[in-house]
Amino acid sequence: MENEEVLSLFCRNLSDYNPTLTWDSLDNFAPTELSKQNLLNEGKWPESIYVTGNTAIDALKTTVRADYTHPELSWAEGSRLILITAHRRENLGEPVLVMRDTTERPEGIAAGTLKLVGTDEEVIYRSFKELLENEAEYKRMSNASNPYGDGFACKRIADILSL
Repeated sequence: MENEEVLSLFCRNLSDYNPTLTWDSLDNFAPTELSKQNLLNEGKWPESIYVTGNTAIDALKTTVRADYTHPELSWAEGSRLILITAHRRENLGEPVLVMRDTTERPEGIAAGTLKLVGTDEEVIYRSFKELLENEAEYKRMSNASNPYGDGFACKRIADILSL
């Protein structure tokens, strides 16, 4: 279950214990300004929406280390790494090729950290090969600003909930 699903389930269960709570009266934590706009478009109260960043970025910053080693990865030492994903889109300084035809994370594409490559095998291969062979493109994607947060979303949410 993803963070968003867990939060949704938690909020629904919380309202079972406090019938005065409604889905619309709960705080909404949006990872980006675009996500906030989507919530506004759904009719959420502006006062209930907080842009906090994505908690998955917090988890990555907590667990991913530059000095990480593992015997299974020794073959890649000193090489450029590319994350190819069919599900998770967050990254910490690595280009991400998303093997899907659509994404609910257009901010990553706009920022240049993600590239939506679809599901065609040849397109995926060419995109992967380009990142391996084109150092400038690899660096451009690696150095693009992460639009999903700075690793402090959980703190922001905790601060809001403690008000």
